[in-house]
Amino acid sequence: MIIVLFTLGFVAYGSYTLFEKLQWMVTNFKGDPIPYSLGAFIFYAFIAYVFFSPVQTPLLSFMPLLYVTAIWVLGILDDIFGTTYPKGLKGHFKQAFVTKKPTTGVLKAGGTFIITLAVVFAFQPTSLQEFVRYILLLLLIPHGMNLFDTRPLRVWKLAFLFIVAFLPVLFYLPFDVLLYFVTVFYIVFVMEGHKKAMLGDNGATTVGAIIALVVIFHTGVTQQWIIALLFTAVTFLAERTSFTSIIERHSLLRLLDQIGVSTQE
Repeated sequence: MIIVLFTLGFVAYGSYTLFEKLQWMVTNFKGDPIPYSLGAFIFYAFIAYVFFSPVQTPLLSFMPLLYVTAIWVLGILDDIFGTTYPKGLKGHFKQAFVTKKPTTGVLKAGGTFIITLAVVFAFQPTSLQEFVRYILLLLLIPHGMNLFDTRPLRVWKLAFLFIVAFLPVLFYLPFDVLLYFVTVFYIVFVMEGHKKAMLGDNGATTVGAIIALVVIFHTGVTQQWIIALLFTAVTFLAERTSFTSIIERHSLLRLLDQIGVSTQE
């Protein structure tokens, strides 16, 4: 893992340079064009971990790998070929209904549903409740993370919160594995916090996909239901209001939102 760890910085910089050269960029909330290369970096970090991790876990098997890969591919295609509007699932389906042409958002939603079904059937749930729970987690966590990715480091902070609140087992990993995760978190923190690169749809959904798998394999049933219901509520709430407007109305949330984000232009 130590050798793989040393590749992280090179891949982060290389993907940033490549995306910038290809003009794979999107305008951020400040109006500046930013490469959405951090998703490719996180995808690489996950793939490298799958193949070189000394830890034995069902997370590092074929179907989880296929799921994360599919989510990243659907996300990067949406980033490259998608449009700024419409917003939200309702907006995409409404436009597709009116124009009789599916948007990239609709195609991404459909592709995510298909790969989720395939993965859940491969997991062989033992009850209808387990089937529904897995569907909700694998569908809604990636979508929910993408909904929050409208300002720098929001997804980073949510991922960190999940580790602290629901996944303390990560802190008992071997030192080299823990160092690997810390390095990934640090690189994303610096590059996104300084507005050099962003996650994009491909990065936010990939982070969500990885979290969904970790939740399924490494948390209990009660925790899984709490998270599934939480992201169900987030999905419905996002169709009715803006998370940014909620954050801006509360001083504590606004303060937390600004932590780590550079004020330099």
